[in-house]
Amino acid sequence: MRYEGFALVVWVILMPTACLMGPDYERPQIPEKTQWSQEPSPISSPGQIIRSDWWSNFQDPYLNQLIQTAVAENYNLKILLARIDEAGAGLTTARAAQLPTADLTASAEYTRMGIEGSSSTIDTESYQASASVKWELDIWGKNRRGYLASEASYKASQADYRAGYLKMVSDVATTYFLIREIDEKLIIRERFYKDSLQKLTIYQNQFREGLVPDWQVSRQVAEVKGLKQGLLDLERIRKINQNRLATLLGKPAGDFAVPAATLRDHLQPLTVPAGLPSELLLRRPDVVAAEYRLLAATHRVGGAKAARLPSLSLTGELGVASSALSKLLDQFTLGIAPEIFAPLFDAGRRKADQRVSEARAQIAQNEYLNTVMGAFEEVENALTNLNSRFSQKKLLEEQVKSLERVRLQTRAKFTEGLISQLEVLDIENGLLSAENTLVETHRLLLNDTVTLYKALGGGWPQEVVQ
Repeated sequence: MRYEGFALVVWVILMPTACLMGPDYERPQIPEKTQWSQEPSPISSPGQIIRSDWWSNFQDPYLNQLIQTAVAENYNLKILLARIDEAGAGLTTARAAQLPTADLTASAEYTRMGIEGSSSTIDTESYQASASVKWELDIWGKNRRGYLASEASYKASQADYRAGYLKMVSDVATTYFLIREIDEKLIIRERFYKDSLQKLTIYQNQFREGLVPDWQVSRQVAEVKGLKQGLLDLERIRKINQNRLATLLGKPAGDFAVPAATLRDHLQPLTVPAGLPSELLLRRPDVVAAEYRLLAATHRVGGAKAARLPSLSLTGELGVASSALSKLLDQFTLGIAPEIFAPLFDAGRRKADQRVSEARAQIAQNEYLNTVMGAFEEVENALTNLNSRFSQKKLLEEQVKSLERVRLQTRAKFTEGLISQLEVLDIENGLLSAENTLVETHRLLLNDTVTLYKALGGGWPQEVVQ
């Protein structure tokens, strides 16, 4: 019978620990997306739609260089990388909770004792060593659930990095497009400004000769000052966006400059991706991250339920002691025993912990579904904007051509004295406004293209959450 206790211990060790308390994860039902604002053309695979370096399709080497620098130096990305390391350390801790812990203690003592009235002494030595092992057997899967939750959190942090990467690339591209738009607007306004200065010189000469009244000169002065104010404002906005771009690149604001270049000569809108299957939304890093958080929350519910049940631990101790180091291993003690811990009263703390976990799981599920719905909205809005702005751009191009013809005719009539100065100014201001709107619409088309590529996952591979 003396081996019955040892047999019980062996049975406990070999006992299967596959029982996992709590619900198993199931992906929430997503409302089916049956059609898009733009009908997709047949494709052989979603991977053909978006390349991972989709921004290179703009064929702007300078933009490619900016994004390459930002990927290496952007501090938001560095923060997200550090959070992956943090989550990885947490995963190691959770893995360790499933394994035994062992401690080793060793000591040595030397004593010399003298006898009163005698010169003799007594020397004594003692040596001790002990090892203890403790292993909480994961009968209900509490530690296993904790590990799975940490693993899901780790993968969520990786998806967060991909989402941050995609956002950073999009921000660099759209900020760069805005700077290029301002560059072209500066050229347009500078042209009108120089033309207005020439007119002012003519009116001032005519006024000195008594050919025109002073109010005509004053009106032209006001027009020149208005155009100059617009130039100064555009330069201010350009510097602000240049500073924003510098921050995205990990450079101090003010220490970075973008060389001037026109927008439409360097960047053209891309063709809309040739297919929009709903599976692409599962490639979106933010959707993947939200689902991993839901998975982690589901495992924590199981862990909270298991924490309310009794736990079984196996403890073992091995000790040796001797008065001589050479004989330390001659005698030893060995003890192995299971320990059962059963919660009796904790004022409802464990039950409350379970309710908190269940509530957080419900929150995570709704956040996941909300992220998916937001993804559908972003794709739809991007498609709507693209379709509308392509039409607007075509109309604006026709409007600019018409206004340019009217401007030439108006100036000829004004030279002949057939129309007033005010009519000339109205036509020129209308043309300036139309040209600015055309450039802005071109930039918005580029932005909408970036938004669509981002909304469709930015070329990241599909990841199955399980």
